[in-house]
Amino acid sequence: MRLLRKLGLRVRSVLFRGRVDRELQGELLFHLEQLTQENIEAGMSPEEALDSARRSMGGIAQTEEECRDTRGVGFLIDIARDLRLGLRTLGRVPVFVLTIVVTLGLGIGANTAIFSISDALLFKSLPVAEPQRLFQLLQPDGPGLREYGELFSPSDFRDMREGVTRFAQLGAATQVREVPATLEGTAEEPVRRGIISGNLFRVIGIGSTIGRTITDADVRATGGHPIAVISHAFWKRRFNADSRVLGRTIRIGGGLFEIIGVAQPGFWGIDVGTMTDVWTPLTAEPQQGASLRLIGRLSPGASLEQAAAPMQVIYHRHMAEMVGHAPPGTSRGLIDHILGLKIQAVPAARGISELRTTYRKPLLVVFGLVGLVLLAACITVTTLMEARHSVRAREMAVRTSLGASRWRLMRQLLCEGLLVVSAAGTAGLSLAHWTTPLIVKLLAPSQVPVQLPTVVDGRVLAFTTCISALTLLVFGLVPAWRSSKVDIAASLKAGAGRMSVVRRSRTSALIASQAAMSLVLVMGATVFVRTLVNLSNVDAGLDRKNVIVANVQFRGPDRGARLALAWEDLRRRVSEIPGIEAASLSSGSAFDGAFGNGMIRLPSQPAGTRNGCLFFHASTGFFRTSGMALLEGRDFEPRDFEAAAPPVAILSESAVRRFFPETNPIGRVFSNFEDNPPRWVTVIGVAGDTRFESLRNPPPVAAYLPYTWPRPASAMALVLGTHLDAASLAASLRDAAKSSNAGFVLRQTTSQSELIDRTLMRERQMAMVASFFGVLALMMAAVGLYGTVSYTTEQRTREIGIRMALGAAPSTVAGMILHESGMAVAIGAVVGLAIGQGLGKLVTALLFGAQPYDPVTIAVSLSVLLAVTLGAASVPALRTARVDPTTALRQE
Repeated sequence: MRLLRKLGLRVRSVLFRGRVDRELQGELLFHLEQLTQENIEAGMSPEEALDSARRSMGGIAQTEEECRDTRGVGFLIDIARDLRLGLRTLGRVPVFVLTIVVTLGLGIGANTAIFSISDALLFKSLPVAEPQRLFQLLQPDGPGLREYGELFSPSDFRDMREGVTRFAQLGAATQVREVPATLEGTAEEPVRRGIISGNLFRVIGIGSTIGRTITDADVRATGGHPIAVISHAFWKRRFNADSRVLGRTIRIGGGLFEIIGVAQPGFWGIDVGTMTDVWTPLTAEPQQGASLRLIGRLSPGASLEQAAAPMQVIYHRHMAEMVGHAPPGTSRGLIDHILGLKIQAVPAARGISELRTTYRKPLLVVFGLVGLVLLAACITVTTLMEARHSVRAREMAVRTSLGASRWRLMRQLLCEGLLVVSAAGTAGLSLAHWTTPLIVKLLAPSQVPVQLPTVVDGRVLAFTTCISALTLLVFGLVPAWRSSKVDIAASLKAGAGRMSVVRRSRTSALIASQAAMSLVLVMGATVFVRTLVNLSNVDAGLDRKNVIVANVQFRGPDRGARLALAWEDLRRRVSEIPGIEAASLSSGSAFDGAFGNGMIRLPSQPAGTRNGCLFFHASTGFFRTSGMALLEGRDFEPRDFEAAAPPVAILSESAVRRFFPETNPIGRVFSNFEDNPPRWVTVIGVAGDTRFESLRNPPPVAAYLPYTWPRPASAMALVLGTHLDAASLAASLRDAAKSSNAGFVLRQTTSQSELIDRTLMRERQMAMVASFFGVLALMMAAVGLYGTVSYTTEQRTREIGIRMALGAAPSTVAGMILHESGMAVAIGAVVGLAIGQGLGKLVTALLFGAQPYDPVTIAVSLSVLLAVTLGAASVPALRTARVDPTTALRQE
């Protein structure tokens, strides 16, 4: 209690200093009057009594200072005085202060914005109870079941949930989808919907703000209750946080759902990057529950291995049942491989996110870039502060001669820096608040909205405070230390118009450092822009401009030959739409992942030899419509799609080079590796290579088969040759599909150029971000160099006046100043090139056809840097060259 009382008194002494001082003065005056009265009663005259009382107390002013010192707040009071003086001092140079605040604010804001995004995507845990106990199940997936995927069947979930109760609880959720929804009496609008098991909220540890969450009882009811839980953000945005929302209905698709609760604030779902608006029970729409992600919570004291063991037994039993229904002739090797598959349980404290995998390295690279931007900003400000402190050398000398210590001068200069950094940090935080949503929008392809909870919370505030403090140390401490070391006689004697050689050397070193950091950022922008340009110019092997791809799903009962007839009728109807020049069918576009990964066998190879190959299914006219070259043989013909037709295929150039390198491939045969006995497929043609997933990767080995072999799929793509855009065709395509067969559903219509551009989204983002920071660094370098040269030339006014009085031409003076600046920039460029080469190795995986050390990158970066810096230095240099020598010498 005594300590708290002392602390309270000290806080009161700082916050209410005037009142406390008045109370102290009143108390001292009371004691003075008492002593005076005692002296009068002792026989002294009033004047003698007052003088004696003052001598006894030792002086009122001194006693006041001693009492203030005993409070232990003298240092804080001195800091407050320094801050007030700093405000008055900085108020005399508003343009200078504004330049520094903007420069540092941009650097701090950029770092805060990128940290906010990185924290939300890479580091922050879900806002649930004990998130470290959450885990996700993964199962073998991908080519040859050699990778891991997150989707399970409902039967997997049901059996695993019952079998793991001792070590964990298990819940399930579908992927969040954007669906059209209608609220009572409002127009249709898109909402992000997640379909979940009844226990998911309990498993992850989420409660409700009002109402209740979905429970197992809702799922056990026949057909599932038509209920929904909405997110807190959606409740505030759409219902203005009205508690009467309970009981209202929302129509999603063909179902009407009653809102029974609002999730707790801060929870947007388990999908990081997608903010879920509405959750509905899993059985409310069974056809959408075929693929589930399984999320669990470990029991206290249980490990991931203990939880995974019983689920592995269940998974193995399911795999055994699956291979038990395998078609006759399935190879024993494939069966053994499937039976040996194992599931994985991985930590899920930070939620689930595909973006995390895609953007982890780019975000770390961008974090490095903004760190360099902040360093460049600090160097710029240090350069400006150094120049300004040189102007204040006489002021520091006068303060020192009047008794100010070096620590006192440093404290004053640091307080001025603290004021500037506080303003810059506030500006940077505001900038980050406004720019973070814009950066998040750049993270996602246009068809996939990305939303991250990038709120300004304690972590963001702590980060901003830390980098602001670091900034103060970098740009404030060094100039303050140098400026506080004053040679009184030299400073008072020099006055204006002279600049020491040591100070000039320090200024040149700062200019060189600034040029080095700017060059590194310009090199980064150059290589990322060149990467984007190089990838954009890669030949994809197909027509980018005049092709539309429309994905279609068939939900009717027809299969086999009847389904093939339905697809042909749809193709015919679509080809009759005005503006469509050609129409064909395929299993998808080369850049939307709609192809099969498989293996083939050749008759000339030993039994069991596996050859990786991509399978792509297409109709007649596909190669011509897509703009793919047919190099040898023939295209598919209608007879190839007949039920009794022998299987045929068209191979890519890469497939021919790999499988038939020295022979004519036409007429050669191969078989799917899994066919036993083999069903031999005859090669009838060779198509030009096409890049499938990425423009970075070389064209894969591919085989094109008739879309009817071995049976037509229920999901296909219409590949259309047209000069029309996708949006204008969507309605006509939807009408044609509806008139052809009620089972056809048009899902998405996209141009082939957009599909290709989506693969360049990450490269485009990196080029934009790196270019922005490169331009920002150049602007900082220009500002810093302009300010430095302006200050230094002002300090050298007398020297320049003498040179011109002795006959130096204005061009000679300007050339001298530009030569000195150019030499500093050149030294910095050499250092920057060395740094750039070292850092370039960290981003090599993100580049394509460009390296930090290639001649083009170096030439472009150096040219841009020299043009900007010398342009900035030429303005004050030319202004100084026009000075009147008489005026310059008169300053002394």
